[in-house]
Amino acid sequence: MPCQSTLVSLVALLVLVASAASAPAAPHANCAARQENAPANDGEKAQEPPPAPAVESKASPSAEDQETLELLSSVLAEEGRESARELLHEIVEGLAEPAAGEEAAHVAFLLALDETAEELGSLEERRRLRERVLAIRTRLFPPDHPDLLKAKQGLAVTRYALGDLAGAKDLFEAVLEAST
Repeated sequence: MPCQSTLVSLVALLVLVASAASAPAAPHANCAARQENAPANDGEKAQEPPPAPAVESKASPSAEDQETLELLSSVLAEEGRESARELLHEIVEGLAEPAAGEEAAHVAFLLALDETAEELGSLEERRRLRERVLAIRTRLFPPDHPDLLKAKQGLAVTRYALGDLAGAKDLFEAVLEAST
């Protein structure tokens, strides 16, 4: 099947690109030379670079969302997988859009729910959660931002697992195009 072999090739290429993107970058030769040739500050306090924008991976779910995650974990432990799947479905159904400024915490919550959905084998819930993460990151980040590309890649993998080869292929191609 040509579509499937193309998709497998895209996945392999994506893994290579993703691993190269996550490796620490070596300093550029011109940047190093500029730093060496920069004039001394003669006792002045060195100017610090501006703070980096908040990184989602450091965000935590809100206290209310954390309680929801704990309830879901408790239901899984005490009542079993089927009850936990039902609760997860209800939680995903009831999700609201995050308020402005709360997107990082909301994405952290969605990703925690996604991990639980993976543990429960709930592919359809994973798709819905990953679509929400992608929608938020698409609004917040430029097209080549690593967190946005990671969201597209995650949704592509889920669509592939659900048999949506065309949807997976489109997302993988978008990631590759933005990465090159």
